[in-house]
Amino acid sequence: MWHSFDLGPVHFVMIDTESDFPSSPTKPHTFIGGGAGGGFGNQLSWLKQDLATANASTNTQWIVVAGHRPWYSSKTEDWPLFTPTHLRSAFESILHEHGVDMYLCGHKHFYERTKKILNGKLDEKEGIVHITNGAAGNNEGVQAKGHGNKGLIATGQYAGTGFGELATITSNDGETVLRWRYRLSGNGSVVDELILPAREKRKR
Repeated sequence: MWHSFDLGPVHFVMIDTESDFPSSPTKPHTFIGGGAGGGFGNQLSWLKQDLATANASTNTQWIVVAGHRPWYSSKTEDWPLFTPTHLRSAFESILHEHGVDMYLCGHKHFYERTKKILNGKLDEKEGIVHITNGAAGNNEGVQAKGHGNKGLIATGQYAGTGFGELATITSNDGETVLRWRYRLSGNGSVVDELILPAREKRKR
């Protein structure tokens, strides 16, 4: 239900946003809010150990964590109620403590990228970028922008479908960066781009 892997200088971590954290949407005997589930182990202890190990490696230049649900989005409502708050309480401090660079998720059927956020506030130095990339298309269509987290959303796409592209890019001067792009499905055009320098180039 949760795992990690290294791809070049990037450490990827997949977390479970549905179970096995305090006040999670599903538990072994939950029937309202998503169905029975959970009881797979101590996810948070595993996550702390995994991130500590990744940070101890000199090969790790970026850490990207991915899960299904967002906890920062213009659409703040979710079911079960207060799930975004419970997600933030469970995971945000762990991700910050271990220097996670980006959180990727879906669930909301649009594209949004936040500014760097920590504890519900803009923090350009210590914050984490949250990317909601749920606009690949489904029978419910693309969602409209919500009214929450004003001032924290950097950009978004709420019409048409699209997909994300994550790559390490080395410039002519030899500097390698992590590049995120969001492309429209209709013509492949890039409508959003984020560049993150390598850890050795940053001060945390």
